[in-house]
Amino acid sequence: MERGWRAGGRTPAPTHMDHDIPAVPLPDPGEGGPVWPGDADTPEIPLPRPGEGGPVWPDDADTPEIPLPRPGEGGPVWPGDSGSDDAGIPSVPLPEPGEGGPVWPGLQRPLRYAKIRFLNAAAGRRPLRILLGRSRIASALSFAAFTPWRPAIPGYRTVTVLAQDGTVLLQRGLPFPADGVYTVAVVPTARGLDLVQISDACCRSGGGWSSLRVCALAYDAPPLDVLLGDGRVVFADVRFKEVTSFRRVWPGSYQFWFAAADLPAMPMGMDVETMDPAFLGAADPLTNSFAALRLDVARRTDYTLYLLRDGGGGIQVLPAERRS
Repeated sequence: MERGWRAGGRTPAPTHMDHDIPAVPLPDPGEGGPVWPGDADTPEIPLPRPGEGGPVWPDDADTPEIPLPRPGEGGPVWPGDSGSDDAGIPSVPLPEPGEGGPVWPGLQRPLRYAKIRFLNAAAGRRPLRILLGRSRIASALSFAAFTPWRPAIPGYRTVTVLAQDGTVLLQRGLPFPADGVYTVAVVPTARGLDLVQISDACCRSGGGWSSLRVCALAYDAPPLDVLLGDGRVVFADVRFKEVTSFRRVWPGSYQFWFAAADLPAMPMGMDVETMDPAFLGAADPLTNSFAALRLDVARRTDYTLYLLRDGGGGIQVLPAERRS
C-alpha cells in the first residue's frame, strides 16, 4: 500500500477501499509517545515494559499482549446465541465510525445486522450441513429442526447446503437487509432442494393480542384451508411456498384442522377469538382433513404454523413461536 505525508506526521494515504475502518492510533514523530529506539522518527504501538505492569502472555512472561475481557466479566463480546459455539468470546473493542477515536477513512463496517435461522423442511434425507458464506451454521440439521438465531452481515449472502459427505446439494444467494429477521427453509422440489426465505417481522398488536400465520412447505400437497374446530375458516387455499399474512388472535386454546375444503375464509379484518371449549379435541368437522393441531396461544407472541411433508407422505404441522 502506498503511503503519503501530511503536516505533523506521516500517515497512510487514503484509498477508496479503506474508509471508516478503525485503526490503531500512533503519535506523530517528535510529538511524544513511544518510538522505536533504533529509528527515532518511527512511532510504535505502546506496550508495557516487562515487570512494569500490564497484561502479558502467561506462557512467555516477557511478551506483552493486548488485554481482552474475560467472558462474563463485561467488555465487548461476540453477540452469539447461548447455544452457539461463538457465544461469549471476547473481541477487540474499536470505536464506531463518526463517534470519536482514530479511524481509517475507508469502508464503513456495518453497524446493524440481520438475524437469521434455518429450518430443514426436507424429509427423507440425512441431516444437512449449512454454510452462510464461509461460516458454518449447522453441521447436522435434522428434519423439522431449526438452527439457533444468528447475526449476519447485511447484503447478498451465499447459502450452501451440503450432504454429510460434503456433496453440494444447493448453493444460492439471498438478500438479507439490515435489521431484517428471517427464517430460511430448505424444502424439497421435483429437481432436488430449494430455499424459501420467510420474513419474521410482524407489526405488534397492543392489548395483549398475539399473531398467527401459516407457511406451506409441504411439497406437492393440494391447496389447504385452515379451519377452527367450530368450522370458521382462518386461512383459505394456502399453497406450496406460500406464507400467509399475520392475523390477530386472542390468547387461549384452539383446535385447528388443515383440509382441502374449498370454503371462503373469514374477512381479514376479523380477529380470531377464543373458541368454545366444547370444540377442543372434537372430531374432524370435514372427515377429510390432512392434519390437526391443538395450540395454546400465549399473550404477545407471534406464531407460525409450518406445514411439512413427513417421511411417510403425510402432512406434519410444526408450530414455531417468537415472543416480542
